Amino acid sequence: MNKAQHIAATRKALGADFAEVHDFLDQFWGEVPSLGHRIILHHALGVELVVARFGEEARPAAELHIRDDMEVIQPTPQAVYQLVQVMVHPHRLAQVNAILHELGLPLASPPL
Repeated sequence: MNKAQHIAATRKALGADFAEVHDFLDQFWGEVPSLGHRIILHHALGVELVVARFGEEARPAAELHIRDDMEVIQPTPQAVYQLVQVMVHPHRLAQVNAILHELGLPLASPPL
């Protein structure tokens, strides 16, 4: 989904657009386009980062965003990687792991 679709979905389900949550979850799209960016924050640990940054009231918006993009909320970056790995170039995975490391999150896979 794109940002406009996420905003429409959260407005309908939650009564507010939560644009800042969508921006936060998709902030790495420019660095790691396609499904690769989802490895970074589209999981349960990403939801907790949203809550830490925006408060508990942002949890439902983060969960809805991730479910809309991934169907389910996986527990870790590694679990998301297992779902999308065939669509992520190894070079992109190195970028993903570097970002995960900077965020203090577990790597999606061992370094190559």
